[in-house]
Amino acid sequence: MMLSVHTGSRGLGASILRHYTRSDSNPYLKLVHPEFQVYLEQHDHAVLWAKANRDLLAHRIRQCIFGQRSGPSSDDGDRDPESAVEAESTSTESELREKLAKILDVTHNSVTRCGYEVDGEMIDVWLHRKGAAPTDQGFVPCPGSRGDFSWILQPTGNGQLNGM
Repeated sequence: MMLSVHTGSRGLGASILRHYTRSDSNPYLKLVHPEFQVYLEQHDHAVLWAKANRDLLAHRIRQCIFGQRSGPSSDDGDRDPESAVEAESTSTESELREKLAKILDVTHNSVTRCGYEVDGEMIDVWLHRKGAAPTDQGFVPCPGSRGDFSWILQPTGNGQLNGM
């Protein structure tokens, strides 16, 4: 069983963007600009908030699937056939519950510091990914539109030029 949870910061990231693009649709903050560090802190907070939202949704769905069973219980140890089936089912669910683990958590709207090769020299740059997952962290999700398929893809390439 696999569950794909696709959610973000629920508007927090968009509100940060609106704040910085209110007077300039494509703002550029130099590293020494007083707002640069403030923006990065707000960005990092929004990324953590998005991660917390995904974790919470996954937890709630897991509770719905594996929530406490309700129904009559027998204190005298006698079991009818239905309760034996329920016990077997619970055992299987318990085993499945132990196997459940997060296999992927990727942010696809982010600003990250990374090395980039320019004319054979590595330089530090700030890479703004808008709707794009990093290719250097293993598999990446490609979420479909509502009601459409989503895909888990293995990126190829060197992280700077895909497929190379």
